[in-house]
Amino acid sequence: NYDLVVANLEGPISTHKSNTILDNNKSISGFQFTFATGTARALKNAGIDVVSLANNHTDNFGQDGLNQTRQFLDNEGIQYFGSPQNNTAIATSTCIAMSATGTSKDSASKLCIGFIGWHEFGSKNHQNILNEIAALRPKVDYLIVFPHWGEEYKKTPHIEQVRLARVWTDA
Repeated sequence: NYDLVVANLEGPISTHKSNTILDNNKSISGFQFTFATGTARALKNAGIDVVSLANNHTDNFGQDGLNQTRQFLDNEGIQYFGSPQNNTAIATSTCIAMSATGTSKDSASKLCIGFIGWHEFGSKNHQNILNEIAALRPKVDYLIVFPHWGEEYKKTPHIEQVRLARVWTDA
């Protein structure tokens, strides 16, 4: 019953087969995984409206896997933003109808939210984020930069994460 649900999609939705186990049943480093083709429908049925594709596994199967992912999401009407390379389609926005009482039951007005995806293993061109902030900020009520970053299992941010978060917030 939420007005908007946003999630990180940590891999492609594609017809490719996951590659996480070798023939001798030993796991491999740098594994490739994919989600079943019915995943976009399951996400829609679970109430997820928007997903980030800005992460290190979305391109496990290259451009073909990314294109398939986008097509499956488009077919289910799920919006997406971000890219594994931090270069194209990194932003989106959506508007939620709001009533005078602050609920989305009536369409008296709209609340617009923008999303920009970025992940630290893609292109390090931070100017892309600043360009998207400048372009999207005047068009939305709220703007969220949705980073996919950090050292696994570490509970505190790296100094560069803190610096970038401040730069983006200031922008």
